[in-house]
Amino acid sequence: MTFKAGDKPKTFATAKALEKLTEPGRYRDVGDPAVTGLYLQVTNATNRSWVLRYQFQKRPRAMGLGSYPLIGLAAARARAREILGDLKQHKIDPLEARKTEQAAEREARAKAQTFRQAAERYYERKAPEWKTDAQRREFKSTMARYAFPVIGDKDVAAVDTQDMLAILQPIWTAKPTVANLLRMRLEGVLSMAKVAGLRAGDNPAIWRGHLSELLPSQGVLAKRGVIKREHHAAIPYLKLPPFVMALREQESVTARALEYIILTACRLREGLEAQWTEIDLDARLWTIPATRHKTGARTGKPHVIPLSDAAMALLQSMPREGAFVFPGRIAGQPLSERPIGKLGKRLAPDIKITTHGFRSAFRTWQDEMTDFRESLGEMALAHAVGDKTERAYRRGTAIDKRRELMAAWAEFCGGFFRGDPNAKIIAPSARESHDESRGTVVAFKAPGRK
Repeated sequence: MTFKAGDKPKTFATAKALEKLTEPGRYRDVGDPAVTGLYLQVTNATNRSWVLRYQFQKRPRAMGLGSYPLIGLAAARARAREILGDLKQHKIDPLEARKTEQAAEREARAKAQTFRQAAERYYERKAPEWKTDAQRREFKSTMARYAFPVIGDKDVAAVDTQDMLAILQPIWTAKPTVANLLRMRLEGVLSMAKVAGLRAGDNPAIWRGHLSELLPSQGVLAKRGVIKREHHAAIPYLKLPPFVMALREQESVTARALEYIILTACRLREGLEAQWTEIDLDARLWTIPATRHKTGARTGKPHVIPLSDAAMALLQSMPREGAFVFPGRIAGQPLSERPIGKLGKRLAPDIKITTHGFRSAFRTWQDEMTDFRESLGEMALAHAVGDKTERAYRRGTAIDKRRELMAAWAEFCGGFFRGDPNAKIIAPSARESHDESRGTVVAFKAPGRK
């Protein structure tokens, strides 16, 4: 900013006088002896701004301080005093210092990332190390549902403890498992952001010595009964046959997927994401890779499920039009979870149904209506059987025995039982006598087989 030589400015000394300065020109402030070189530059009545004139290394300089009346007289004088004081003390040109600050701010803005971007970067780096698709899905879903609405668009450098509390407190006792996993994921994202130079200071998501002082221990809350561990709602197993019958009247991919999930006692995503390459129709086996089932993340082993006649018939009825047995509406993608829930609610509006609840119904049915060994049911559900030492010696998968179990389950689901619905189904290897007309339900339990 320059002034014409010989252009002598008018003066003012008070805020009241300042308000009346509307004619074009420059006006020098003479009301504060500690401030020299402060001017009001008037272009017109609506365009007025502050200018500070000073000398640096015997060169005249002019520095803008902002517009008037947005910046009033008192604020302009205070800013001028600050600049002149720094000039006298540090011998640094204020204009050059401002340029340096602005360059640093531009660099910081270019380097800055939102928490959402930092989380995506963390996912890209870490997801390949996770063993299952479920882990990758859960990271995305918990971030999208709980973290991003609160801090997704916030600079990751500015995320603090209050943000962590805003995210975690609403679910800390209501959904303790989700909350604890989410906290660890938040800690991981913020830790990587610090290493990448995107933030400084302590990690606000760390538990020990930090959030542990602000959030109650979930273990203590569980002992006091504050946290109630809710189990998945399970359909009463005796109501399952009519439910399956109603399901078979539905001609949709969704109905076939839900029926398959029930018949195989698999987890929801395992069934929805079933691929033809995993199924051996000749051997009547479905092999779920370790990367696609929950226990596989720990054991590294696939889960092999023997397929009953009903499951085989269902598979053979499905067209092979892609990689997935149960394709969704989007090409190349499996069926989503939402239609499954809607279908279950429509067919059984009076029963709270979850797909995991069918697995619970399977185990209850096995316990109360069959004589198959408990360990077979646990293996059928891909649960760990026995302690670590016992599992080390357990090498077999009991496919043949589990095939009998799954066949009995399929017959029960299909309503193929007779007589007393509370009668026991005897494992074929334990039968001493049975009804040949149906071959699956008898009115006694073989001794010593539980």
